Order: sequence, then structure tokens, then C-alpha cells
Amino acid sequence: MFLILFLISEQKKGVVGDFDEWRDAMWCWKLQWRRDTFKWEKQLIFQLQSCLENSNVQRDALDSWSWKPCSLETYSTKSW
Repeated sequence: MFLILFLISEQKKGVVGDFDEWRDAMWCWKLQWRRDTFKWEKQLIFQLQSCLENSNVQRDALDSWSWKPCSLETYSTKSW
């Protein structure tokens, strides 16, 4: 869904901790782009930010991914 944003990101190899900082006990996202974004990309950024608002960033937690097994015993990108 956000492939275009990934392609123009300056933070492709970053982990969550690289994407900004805690301010007054709240995590603040700061995404960096390698160029100015087009008007249509700004809508994608808004959608991404809406998704990120629902994320649960915890101070001092390990930055990791975990995979949930699929009931069909097949690999799926929706498994995580």
C-alpha cells in the first residue's frame, strides 16, 4: 500500500527508534523524504500517518517483528 513512500524514503534501513523520539511521554513520528512530495503522495502520507497513530510504540521495548502462524499452514504476508 505504501510502496511509493518506501521508495522515496530516506529511512529505508531504519528501525522504529530511528523515526523520531519521545516528547512529553508521547512518541512523535518524523518521516523523511529524499525529495519534495507530490500532491497525490501527500494523501498517501496522510493515510500512513493515520495507520501509525494506531500503533503502540513502547519506551525501552525491543524493536522486532513477529509472525503469526496461518491456519492454512501457508506463508502469507498477512500473517504478521
